[in-house]
Amino acid sequence: MFIAIESRVFLTTPSEQPFYTLYSPSAAEMRSRDLEASADRVLSVIASLGIRPYVRYYRPPGPATSPAEAMANRLQSKLDDYCAHERRKAENYKEKQAADLQTSTVIVLDRSVDIYAPLIHEFAYQAMVHDLIDLESGDRYVYSTTAANGEIQRTEAELAEATDPLWAKLRHQHISHVSQTLVKCLDQLVSENVGIKALASLSKRPTLTEMRAALAELPEFKRLQSSPAASSEMRGTLIVYITGGVTLGEMRAVYEMAHKYNRQVYIGSTHVITPRGFLDDLKGLHL
Repeated sequence: MFIAIESRVFLTTPSEQPFYTLYSPSAAEMRSRDLEASADRVLSVIASLGIRPYVRYYRPPGPATSPAEAMANRLQSKLDDYCAHERRKAENYKEKQAADLQTSTVIVLDRSVDIYAPLIHEFAYQAMVHDLIDLESGDRYVYSTTAANGEIQRTEAELAEATDPLWAKLRHQHISHVSQTLVKCLDQLVSENVGIKALASLSKRPTLTEMRAALAELPEFKRLQSSPAASSEMRGTLIVYITGGVTLGEMRAVYEMAHKYNRQVYIGSTHVITPRGFLDDLKGLHL
């Protein structure tokens, strides 16, 4: 199955070293296996969204078959089999297929279409978090805290849209804007919360943990995301799949496209890459 790390971002993660298996000359057998697994998982995304898309891919100059072309061919074959299976089950399949095909598209790209994007350092809050914190599975991290009795405790936190509205609000903003937003939130908290005013009057400065807990109590941040769920019968759906890794900037661009053009836009890849991670991937090809 695919892994939905954000509301518009999913990963197929076919193996522990997806970049190496896709681009290493000595990994042909593993490459075929990974492409097959990724195609199955993208098909799961398509089935989950209830669409019947066209499949398009970028083909670079040259006679060699690119990973994008190989991936698209596998995906098209699996999609044809899936549609044939659905056709036998549904009486109105042809009408639904015709409506979906008019507006739904999957575009498969290869990382080589833009090799500079992974090297560009992002100044968004999300990029800073990836630089400073060793995230597990893209959104979880473990840190140590000291309890009142002096015992060291390990705590696991998750940066998820559904459970952390503040993260969803700030992750794509520039670092400087995030700092200003947090200062405003703290000022508002102090002005409206009697307990914080009393705490501020003491000689003891509140710890970061106490400030974070207090900030989380603000009504605007406690409010659950109440936007209605998207209709299961979506129109104008676009899925972009990049073999070889997706950057944080490309993930952010999907949200901007969805908002600007009022479309359902999603992006997927084998894994998320940062500048440091991309360089490590390139070094790994020479091992």
